[in-house]
Amino acid sequence: MNASSHDFKIIRQSVFRTLCSSCQKRVIEAENGIVTSAFFVGRCFIEGIHRFPQNKKTGMDFLDLAVKLKSAEAMEYYGIVLFEGELVHKNEYKSIRILTEAVNTFNSCIARVQLARIILSHETFEIDSISNRNVNYVLAKSYCKEAAKYGSTEGMV
Repeated sequence: MNASSHDFKIIRQSVFRTLCSSCQKRVIEAENGIVTSAFFVGRCFIEGIHRFPQNKKTGMDFLDLAVKLKSAEAMEYYGIVLFEGELVHKNEYKSIRILTEAVNTFNSCIARVQLARIILSHETFEIDSISNRNVNYVLAKSYCKEAAKYGSTEGMV
């Protein structure tokens, strides 16, 4: 691929030039708005897989693009990694926003279960804890029931 003939919006040309030709092809597809490629490239950069170097900032930028292009998979993955905070900097607020969009747009069972996990993550095991009073058990149960209704075994558990 000829990097000089393409106007990059997300990736820096110096990073692009270090990629193999198959990775360059996927990056150009992603830059051109191919949703599946944007999600694939974003995930690969974040995790450093499939011959992509680990570059979390670039990966997050491609995931942002995939979310804007309305990819259910990207929303689910992005919401989970943002909440876990292991691969990228933890951002619970953005995670909830993206997962809620996945539920509202795609009726995503994965996003429902993850939202229930986020709600329950604020639970403590102290019986008289004040923070337990702020945990919305009814909403968490509702998310799990809806996910189970659509066939999610995780929602049943």
